[in-house]
Amino acid sequence: IEATPQIAPYKVEPELNNITNKEMFRLSLEAEKLLIENGFVVVPGEHREFFSLYEANSYEPVPSFITTDSMLHNYHLFFSHLLRVIEKEKLYEELKELTKSMITESENQYEALKGTEWENAALRNLGFFAVAGRLLNLNAIVPKEIKREVDQELSLIKSHEGIKISPLMSLGQDTNMLNTPMEDYSQYIPRGHYDDDETLRTYFKTMMWYGRITFRLKDVDETKSAALITLALGKDDNLKRWDRIYQPTCFFVGKSDDLSYPQYRDILENVYDSEFDLKELAENNDKWQNFLKKAAELEPPMINSIPIFDESIQPDRESEIKGFRFMGQRFTLDASIFQRLVYREVKENEEGNRRMLPKALDIPAAFGSEEAYSILKDLGETNYKGYPENMEKLQSHIKSANEETWTQNLYWSWLYTLKTLTGIKEEGYPSFMQNKAWQRKDLCTFLSSGTELKHDTILYTKQVYAEMGGGMPGVDDRGYVEPNPKLYARLAALINMTKEGLSSRQLI
Repeated sequence: IEATPQIAPYKVEPELNNITNKEMFRLSLEAEKLLIENGFVVVPGEHREFFSLYEANSYEPVPSFITTDSMLHNYHLFFSHLLRVIEKEKLYEELKELTKSMITESENQYEALKGTEWENAALRNLGFFAVAGRLLNLNAIVPKEIKREVDQELSLIKSHEGIKISPLMSLGQDTNMLNTPMEDYSQYIPRGHYDDDETLRTYFKTMMWYGRITFRLKDVDETKSAALITLALGKDDNLKRWDRIYQPTCFFVGKSDDLSYPQYRDILENVYDSEFDLKELAENNDKWQNFLKKAAELEPPMINSIPIFDESIQPDRESEIKGFRFMGQRFTLDASIFQRLVYREVKENEEGNRRMLPKALDIPAAFGSEEAYSILKDLGETNYKGYPENMEKLQSHIKSANEETWTQNLYWSWLYTLKTLTGIKEEGYPSFMQNKAWQRKDLCTFLSSGTELKHDTILYTKQVYAEMGGGMPGVDDRGYVEPNPKLYARLAALINMTKEGLSSRQLI
C-alpha cells in the first residue's frame, strides 16, 4: 500500500493547556511530564480486553485511542478460535483413524519380519504407534514384547520427566548418554488453548509425540524403522489421512523442518521401484545400502529441537539431529533466528559465558529494528563472539525475502504484518510517533503479538457488549486510530488469506 503521511507537527503545551479534556484524567506528575515530552503516555489499566476498555470509554464518554495492539490481539483471538475448532472437530478424528491403521500395519510388518535383521525396527514401530494409541485412549492391545517400553514412555510423558533416555527409541541399543536417543518429556504438558479441554489435551500429547520423536539417520536400525513407517503410510487410506492433518497445519504454521514421508518415499522408489514391497525392502541389502547413501545426502533440519551435548562432546551436530519424523514440528523464521544467535553459533563472550538462551528482542532486531539492537547492545548481548556477524547475516537474509516468501502460510504472514513495527516513523506521522518512546511502544506491540502467535502455535513450532447508557451531552468523544496503513493492509490481507485458505480446504 502507498500512503503519504501529511500531519503537521505539534506539541503538548506545558500544564497540558492545549488538551481540551484534561479534566477527565488524573495523571501523576511523572505521567504528565511524559505526555508533554513524548506526546503520549502509558499508564496502568484495569481492563483485561480492549473491547471492555472501549465500552467503558463510551460510557464516560472518553475518546478511544484504537492502536495496532487491539487489531493484532483481535486477530490472535480469531486465529486461536479457528485452530481450536479445526483441531477438535476435524483433525482429532483423522488422528485417531490414522493411528489405528498404523498400529495394524505395524503389527503386520512385525509378524512378517520376525527372525530377520529388521525385527527390532518393526517392534520399535509397533511400540511407537502403541504409545500414540494409548495417548488417544484407543485401548489398543500392546504386545508383551514391547509393553514394558510403551509403559515407560507413557509414564515419562505423564510425569513430564524432563530430558531422559527414550526407552522405546533406544530399543535394542546399548544405552549411554552419547549415542542413545534422548527426549525432553517436559514438552508434553498441554498448554495454550489445549489445557482446558480433554479432547485437545489428548490431541496435543499425541501430536507432540508424532512431532518430536526422531528416527535418526546416523542409526541404521532407527532408519529401518523410518523406512517401514514410510511403507506402511503408503498403504490403503493412511497417506490421505496423514495429509488431511498435515496440510491444514502447514497452512497455519508451515512445513516440517525434519525429513518425513515425502523425502524417504522418493528415495525408496528411486532405489527400489514404485511397486516395492516389504519383502524386497528387507531382503535386498545392496539396494538398502544405496538408500542409506542417498538419505545421508538429504538436508538436515534448520532448527535443533533434540537434546544433545555441546561441540566438545558431540562436534557433528548435523549427524546427531538429522532424521525422520512422522509428523515433524515446523520450521519457523523466529525459531531460526533464535537458533543462530545462541551457543554454539555465537560462542562465548569475553568473560567466557555462553549465550544459552536468546532474547525476545533478537527477532525485531533481525527484522531491522535499530532500537531493538540498541537495547540488546546496552544489555551486553552483542558481546558474544559471532553475534554481530550472525545478526548482520540474518538482517540481510530477511531483508531480501520477497512477498511470496512472506505470505507462504499464516505464521509467516503474521510475522510480515509485525515487520511494519520495526521502522522509524518519518515526518508527516503524528508527532507522538516520531520519538524513541514510540519506537519502544512498537517493540512492545511486536513482542506481545509475537508471543500470542507462539502461544497459539505451541504444538506445531520447533495461543457481549452491554447496552449503551446515557452520556454527558456536548462532549466530543470521537476516537482516534493509530495511523499505520501498512500494518492494517497486511493484516487485512492476512485475514483474507485465512478465510480463503480454510474455505478452499473445506475446513470452515
